[in-house]
Amino acid sequence: MTPSKPPPPGADVVFLDGTCIMCSRIAAFIAAFDTDERFYFSHLQGGFARSALPRHLPDGIDLDAIYLLTNVGTPDEALYADGLAGRRIWPALFRIAFVLRFVPLPILNFFYWLGARTRFWLFGRFDRCTVPSERVRSRFVDVAAQ
Repeated sequence: MTPSKPPPPGADVVFLDGTCIMCSRIAAFIAAFDTDERFYFSHLQGGFARSALPRHLPDGIDLDAIYLLTNVGTPDEALYADGLAGRRIWPALFRIAFVLRFVPLPILNFFYWLGARTRFWLFGRFDRCTVPSERVRSRFVDVAAQ
């Protein structure tokens, strides 16, 4: 896939496994409730992930993780993984999710790890990265315009 467009400076980008059915559903769920269109999306296997994530992950990208890159292209750019990413994504969509602040990070990370380890068994996988629906496609960084 070739990048259709870079995210705007200062955007927040959620990185998900493009072959994971559960991850695709999570992206669609986030997009459905993100009425402010704050979040953009990228597959971990895509070109944008290969260019942006190594700045923060010198040991390589973990395809079992969910990442949130905030303030893309600014001096305040920061990367959050798993539970820390969840603490930023879910409260932005649902006010009640502020309670995630009070859940110890090791517990949040355990549930993200558990989901990552069982996602293919529970939901299956695609043979290659999926093309999101037309409604969500404009918010994907690594999907060729069609």
